[in-house]
Amino acid sequence: MVAGIAFSQKYGVKIGPNITNHKISASNDVDFLSMDEQWGISGEFFADWDLGEDISFYTGLSVQSFGAKSKYEFDDVVTEEEIQAYYLQLPMRFRANLQLEEHLSAYAFAGPYVARSLSAKRDTPAPNSAQIGGSPSMATSPEQLKPEMNPWDFGFSFGGGAFYRQLVFEVKYDMGVTNVWKLEEPIIRKSNYSFSMMFGYIF
Repeated sequence: MVAGIAFSQKYGVKIGPNITNHKISASNDVDFLSMDEQWGISGEFFADWDLGEDISFYTGLSVQSFGAKSKYEFDDVVTEEEIQAYYLQLPMRFRANLQLEEHLSAYAFAGPYVARSLSAKRDTPAPNSAQIGGSPSMATSPEQLKPEMNPWDFGFSFGGGAFYRQLVFEVKYDMGVTNVWKLEEPIIRKSNYSFSMMFGYIF
């Protein structure tokens, strides 16, 4: 990656909002009542260099948020859960470029990524069976989350965008395949999903 940045034809920065969610798998005794998206942010330092006339390798370093809001019932107890996590992401993508005009080009890309969590928070208001006793809401620290959180994530990115002079616009979909959030009782597995829309500048 360092060599690529040093000799690339283009490098720059992008930032913008994203919408994140989780793909859920759970045991049959868990009933998911709702699953809502979270708004977050994506930022990336990017670099690419030509591999051919219309093909380039596209990489960099990203800070990416992931998370979701969910409500599920297990053993007659309804639990609400809100997860917000930030990852440092290394994408490895191939990009197909199409020159439209002298200063305008479009592109599409796809490729894998690997990510490492930077911080995480899981907010769990008291479940309905405990609210009778007046139990307060509980915020769980990242340290307490370690038994339930896989700090590494792996997945695939797909997307496209356009360059106009020094400006860039891009949309990106991240599809995680790693089980990043896990509960053993009840059995719940979660993987990260995200849709990002970013604006950037080429140096």
